[in-house]
Amino acid sequence: MEEEEYIRTLYNPNIWFQKAIEQKKVAECLVEKCMLDKAKNIKENMFTFWTNALYHYGIGVENGFKGLIIKNKPETIKINIKKECVYLNKIGEKTNKSHNLIDIATNAGVFDTNSVFFNKIPNFDYLKSVLLQLTETIKWGAKYPIANNTKRVDYLNDKTPLVITFGFHSLDVLEPLFEVFEKEIAIVEGE
Repeated sequence: MEEEEYIRTLYNPNIWFQKAIEQKKVAECLVEKCMLDKAKNIKENMFTFWTNALYHYGIGVENGFKGLIIKNKPETIKINIKKECVYLNKIGEKTNKSHNLIDIATNAGVFDTNSVFFNKIPNFDYLKSVLLQLTETIKWGAKYPIANNTKRVDYLNDKTPLVITFGFHSLDVLEPLFEVFEKEIAIVEGE
């Protein structure tokens, strides 16, 4: 990809929102597979499917939040050009490459009282719990057989309820985020 095209694509929030929705669709396919296996009483792969679904939901949420940052705070994108190659260093003021969804959400303004999410999310504590779970899933839960330290081992394991986590339905907490990302696609396309 040429330098100018890369930068133009990078600064297009629409592609970030579209990727968020694509990741959600992948996650939904995995959840559907999980439910079909449950209906067939095939439990051995349910945790794997659920963990991988959470991974894709998490990557989708991350892409959507980054789309909001790109749309509303493009000056916080940091790139580096070396030897005719453009490198993306970071998106957002206080984010790094850790996939910390709470930090990225904060940077995107999700928790601000004037954000589009403020009236859509019934409980920000629930959202933060889900974002913490998704952060851990992105970092290690769906990729490795064991966490990189003992404090994380008990965080996400096969005893975690497959659909209901933390006493509420994780997907219900995530749905308003994806609704906003879908609306943002329409807004960006209409500009």
